[in-house]
Amino acid sequence: MIKEYLQAIEGIAIYPVIGLILFLSIFLFIIFWMFKIDRNYLKHMKQLPLDTGINDNRGNDMDLQNYEGEKNEI
Repeated sequence: MIKEYLQAIEGIAIYPVIGLILFLSIFLFIIFWMFKIDRNYLKHMKQLPLDTGINDNRGNDMDLQNYEGEKNEI
């Protein structure tokens, strides 16, 4: 039933081609980016879930002990 409706639409055949081109271009960009990425950046991103401090990428670590006892009261 849906097939008959889609066949009645003029120019509908271009949308799968556009989708395929879009998918392949994004896929190839990610493959290219994967080989060009800096290894130090990957090591940094790999360690982020394990960090206990807040790092703003300038080397200034904030001390979380100052924030442990503070609670906002409404």
